[in-house]
Amino acid sequence: MADTPKFVGLVVEGDGFVLNVRSRNTKEECERVTLEEWQNEQKEWEASPADERAPDPPMWDIYERIRPAATVVHPANQAAS
Repeated sequence: MADTPKFVGLVVEGDGFVLNVRSRNTKEECERVTLEEWQNEQKEWEASPADERAPDPPMWDIYERIRPAATVVHPANQAAS
């Protein structure tokens, strides 16, 4: 799990469908590539006919992955039986 990028950026269509997912190790890098994708989707949304596009423009957001600490599982207590 250590090689999994820490940040995930999503571009979402105005009606809730995910259009793009980008992941990077730093927030700044993730934000940069996510904003580029959002700008592309925004241009496509604006260029499409009003009756064929989602009612709201695309949106974007960045999420930080939570990396849980390692868990140690102890064997069952043999003396408790």
